[in-house]
Amino acid sequence: MDKQSATDFFAWFYRGEHHIPGKIKEWGEGWCVIHDRGDLATTDYNDLTRLVLMAHRRSIRVSIMAHHFKSLRICIWQRKPGTDMVKEHPSIEQSMESFNAYNKENEYFNSKKLVNG
Repeated sequence: MDKQSATDFFAWFYRGEHHIPGKIKEWGEGWCVIHDRGDLATTDYNDLTRLVLMAHRRSIRVSIMAHHFKSLRICIWQRKPGTDMVKEHPSIEQSMESFNAYNKENEYFNSKKLVNG
């Protein structure tokens, strides 16, 4: 992944290149930004969901890690499509299939208590 591809990804995520916080920096064989824009959630500004879905669509490994007290480091690496955990990145369909197979017999996961609190 080159810097322009990383910039395009982060510009999409932050809804415009001018909203990317700080500089995009090299991180190993990938790229990262320091996220200081509050939380990442699955709903109510669904940035976490958007990030995960785009990662699966574009075969980009995304890692979110602590940076400082009020910031996170979001790093990205391009992968080839596929299911090899080290070299490739699964599609969302492959991930859901794996997730459902793993949790098929899981009593906690399948409990109705999870649905209604």
